[in-house]
Amino acid sequence: MLKWEEDILPMIEETRNARDAALIAVAFDAGARSGELQDLTVGDVTDAKNGLRIFVDGKMGQRSVLLIPSVPYLQRWLSDHPGSDDGDAPLWSKLSKSEELTYRRFRSIFDDVARRAGVTKPVTPTNFRKSNASWLAEKGMNQAYIEDRQGRKRGSDATAHYVARFGGEAEDEYARMQGIEVDEEEPEPIGPVECPRCGRDTPRHEPACVWCNQAISHAGIQSLDEQQQEVRDALFRFAQEKPELIEDFKRARDLTDLLENNPDLFGDAQEFVDALSES
Repeated sequence: MLKWEEDILPMIEETRNARDAALIAVAFDAGARSGELQDLTVGDVTDAKNGLRIFVDGKMGQRSVLLIPSVPYLQRWLSDHPGSDDGDAPLWSKLSKSEELTYRRFRSIFDDVARRAGVTKPVTPTNFRKSNASWLAEKGMNQAYIEDRQGRKRGSDATAHYVARFGGEAEDEYARMQGIEVDEEEPEPIGPVECPRCGRDTPRHEPACVWCNQAISHAGIQSLDEQQQEVRDALFRFAQEKPELIEDFKRARDLTDLLENNPDLFGDAQEFVDALSES
């Protein structure tokens, strides 16, 4: 089975655009059937109290699925989506047009990123669905919940298999009943965290916010400090080699500060230039 830390995150890291990252994350988080996943539209994604919700129309009827770990990836893709204002646009569209991907292209996304990430397990949408069921069972979700979430019939043999094989909660409860102390292992959280600066969701494992680059962890602060030091070193080397350009840099910096503090100024200047060209 595919694991979030071992397989999904490495695949996400090897994606080359926001769409592919969102697809990999949502496929694992939602546990939807291949057709259900491919048929999603922009309008099927709505806000929810604790994340995002997708509305799926499958062979067992319509259902809603709460998404949490995949939220920052899906939000990022929706911000880049060429048809983000069109509720009927396919969610997994082409990068520059809100046109539906062929099934072959849709499937190749999984294969391509898995190959680059070195993931050798099956990466079909079906195996993502199975992996989601086993992951839910490992986290203690009961059979009825998994069936409802994945749109399975009541008493599904497949779901019962996942619960029996991967669910350990029942055995722990029986051990407690017999007076045996059972170590309480808190599940490793994989949901996104809120950026303290911009307030948007960012992947938990990222050292800095994917939206505003605010350092989230100590490692992130250290990484940003190292990057800033590299920039300073490069600037000093440049100053030694071409001291005559330092004044140009200062003027450019002053102009940048002016525009940042007066965001409407650039637009006013552009309108002035346009007016001159028309006169």
